Amino acid sequence: MTKETYEEQVEILEKSHRLAMYELMRTYAFSNCKYNIGDIFEDHIGRILIEKKLVHKSLGQITVEFHGVALIKGDKSNKKGTKRYAYLCNEKKV
Repeated sequence: MTKETYEEQVEILEKSHRLAMYELMRTYAFSNCKYNIGDIFEDHIGRILIEKKLVHKSLGQITVEFHGVALIKGDKSNKKGTKRYAYLCNEKKV
Protein backbone atom coordinates (compact mmCIF):
# COMPACT_ATOMS: atom_id res chain seq x y z
CA MET A 1 0.00 0.00 0.00
CA THR A 2 1.33 3.40 -0.91
CA LYS A 3 1.06 6.52 1.21
CA GLU A 4 -1.42 8.03 -1.26
CA THR A 5 -3.67 4.96 -1.07
CA TYR A 6 -3.52 5.09 2.72
CA GLU A 7 -4.46 8.78 2.80
CA GLU A 8 -7.37 8.18 0.40
CA GLN A 9 -8.69 5.37 2.61
CA VAL A 10 -8.37 7.52 5.74
CA GLU A 11 -10.27 10.35 4.03
CA ILE A 12 -13.07 7.98 3.00
CA LEU A 13 -13.34 6.59 6.55
CA GLU A 14 -13.38 10.07 8.11
CA LYS A 15 -16.12 11.25 5.74
CA SER A 16 -18.19 8.14 6.47
CA HIS A 17 -17.73 8.70 10.21
CA ARG A 18 -18.80 12.37 9.99
CA LEU A 19 -21.95 11.43 8.07
CA ALA A 20 -22.84 8.68 10.55
CA MET A 21 -22.30 11.04 13.51
CA TYR A 22 -24.49 13.72 11.90
CA GLU A 23 -27.28 11.20 11.30
CA LEU A 24 -27.06 10.06 14.92
CA MET A 25 -27.21 13.67 16.17
CA ARG A 26 -30.15 14.40 13.86
CA THR A 27 -32.06 11.32 15.04
CA TYR A 28 -31.41 12.18 18.69
CA ALA A 29 -32.37 15.85 18.36
CA PHE A 30 -35.55 15.30 16.37
CA SER A 31 -36.72 12.40 18.55
CA ASN A 32 -36.78 14.78 21.53
CA CYS A 33 -38.62 17.58 19.67
CA LYS A 34 -42.38 17.93 19.95
CA TYR A 35 -42.61 20.89 17.54
CA ASN A 36 -43.18 20.68 13.79
CA ILE A 37 -43.09 23.13 10.91
CA GLY A 38 -46.09 25.44 11.23
CA ASP A 39 -46.17 25.29 15.05
CA ILE A 40 -45.60 28.28 17.32
CA PHE A 41 -42.55 28.09 19.58
CA GLU A 42 -41.91 30.37 22.55
CA ASP A 43 -38.60 31.08 24.23
CA HIS A 44 -37.27 33.81 26.53
CA ILE A 45 -37.18 36.32 23.64
CA GLY A 46 -40.64 35.80 22.20
CA ARG A 47 -42.66 33.61 19.85
CA ILE A 48 -41.95 32.40 16.32
CA LEU A 49 -43.86 30.53 13.66
CA ILE A 50 -41.56 27.62 12.74
CA GLU A 51 -40.57 27.47 9.06
CA LYS A 52 -37.45 25.29 9.26
CA LYS A 53 -35.84 22.87 11.75
CA LEU A 54 -32.09 22.18 11.88
CA VAL A 55 -29.73 20.29 14.18
CA HIS A 56 -27.48 22.48 16.31
CA LYS A 57 -24.50 21.45 18.43
CA SER A 58 -22.77 23.86 20.76
CA LEU A 59 -20.54 23.16 23.73
CA GLY A 60 -21.37 19.47 23.50
CA GLN A 61 -25.13 20.06 23.70
CA ILE A 62 -27.24 18.81 20.79
CA THR A 63 -30.55 20.61 20.22
CA VAL A 64 -32.97 21.67 17.50
CA GLU A 65 -32.65 25.11 15.94
CA PHE A 66 -35.89 26.65 14.66
CA HIS A 67 -36.01 29.33 11.98
CA GLY A 68 -39.17 31.31 11.43
CA VAL A 69 -41.15 34.53 11.50
CA ALA A 70 -41.12 36.51 14.75
CA LEU A 71 -44.63 36.99 16.11
CA ILE A 72 -46.07 39.94 18.00
CA LYS A 73 -49.23 40.22 20.09
CA GLY A 74 -52.11 38.16 18.77
CA ASP A 75 -49.67 35.78 17.04
CA LYS A 76 -49.31 38.02 14.00
CA SER A 77 -46.08 38.86 12.21
CA ASN A 78 -45.04 42.48 11.98
CA LYS A 79 -45.24 44.37 8.68
CA LYS A 80 -41.59 43.66 7.85
CA GLY A 81 -41.97 39.91 8.44
CA THR A 82 -38.94 39.85 10.71
CA LYS A 83 -37.33 36.43 10.91
CA ARG A 84 -35.30 34.99 13.75
CA TYR A 85 -34.11 31.69 15.15
CA ALA A 86 -34.60 29.95 18.48
CA TYR A 87 -33.28 26.83 20.16
CA LEU A 88 -35.32 24.03 21.71
CA CYS A 89 -33.10 24.10 24.81
CA ASN A 90 -34.34 27.69 25.45
CA GLU A 91 -38.01 26.71 25.44
CA LYS A 92 -40.09 28.79 27.81
CA LYS A 93 -41.51 26.57 30.51
CA VAL A 94 -45.15 27.28 31.29
